[in-house]
Amino acid sequence: MIRGPLRGAPQFKCVAKTTDNTAASSCMNLTTLGLTFPAKCFRLLTLRSTAVSGADTWTQTWEQIVWGNDGTTPKLLGTPRLITAKGQIAGTVVDYGLVRASATFSTTTATNTAPASAGVTIGDTSSGVATITHPIARAGTKVVSVTAYTDNQTNTTHRQAAIEPGASSTTALLSLLAEGLTSNTGVVADFAAVGAVDALLEILPPPSAAFVMATNDVTVHVGYDATDNVYHRVEVWAQRADIHLLAID
Repeated sequence: MIRGPLRGAPQFKCVAKTTDNTAASSCMNLTTLGLTFPAKCFRLLTLRSTAVSGADTWTQTWEQIVWGNDGTTPKLLGTPRLITAKGQIAGTVVDYGLVRASATFSTTTATNTAPASAGVTIGDTSSGVATITHPIARAGTKVVSVTAYTDNQTNTTHRQAAIEPGASSTTALLSLLAEGLTSNTGVVADFAAVGAVDALLEILPPPSAAFVMATNDVTVHVGYDATDNVYHRVEVWAQRADIHLLAID
């Protein structure tokens, strides 16, 4: 609530349209628009992107620190930080960023439980695999963690969970290995000995928006993962250049 009023209106903004899944392209060159990155200075840049494709909409906000370096060749420091990301897919609100899937099992039947993220569910098992369904996402879904909580204390029925991204942009695959003190029997056909499965995934909206270096210029690129007409609105806030000075000996 406080951040918006203090940040004020964006210093830079643009609108753009992407039509295919080629590499994301530049929609703004902040350097040519007059933003400077003085030597020995840091600038914190905030990027807010909204995108619309048919009945689907997405919004995402990122932060990136830029180091002025020698005043001529600025550097993007580290990886950008995702502040928030949400979407609406055909009228249904969904979560992005770090999302959670949680379910209990009775043999092959899954019952999804709180605190699952909006739009993220775990399906029933089939041949030892359960499909995790999540909102349509950019390529590169990451598995942060997955835990299977057993409801049976017998050593031969412990379960080790594993997740891999699915073949589509809306799924990931969950499997369990039977694990005991004396033997491992491989993938199990049902999850009967599991009290619950809890997983964290990182998924990003399919429209991309990022700060990119073009030689020595700081630019903003937008794109999309599929062939479609996507309309982007991009806003950028630049905080003051904070200089780093050497202390007097």
